[in-house]
Amino acid sequence: MAVKGKIVGAILGAFSFGPLGALAGLAAGHFLCDALTRGDAEGGAGGIPAPDPVDVADAYEALGVSPEASDEEIKKAYRAKCMELHPDALRSKGLGDTAIKALEAELCRVNDAYDLIKKHRKG
Repeated sequence: MAVKGKIVGAILGAFSFGPLGALAGLAAGHFLCDALTRGDAEGGAGGIPAPDPVDVADAYEALGVSPEASDEEIKKAYRAKCMELHPDALRSKGLGDTAIKALEAELCRVNDAYDLIKKHRKG
């Protein structure tokens, strides 16, 4: 989980703030997803577990794409979801900490869904 968090954090940080943002995003993504996995009260989702996609159909639904979507469409939907659920974007919308923590769990779910789809399409 931490590797996915690092990658997503680095990508979103780089898009938002350039190379320094990528480094900050890498660190934040590592600790955020790690804390969410453990369910820490301080750094986690307040005990709110992120529901894992049970099967590939759930994974496609989590990304909001159909199973017939191309790889490029899936990647585009994944990136859009990550940008939408990024904690900085949520704070700029004025959401409270509780809502942000719950949506951070959803971000981890989206990461898991994308990984599941990639594995399913390779195999």
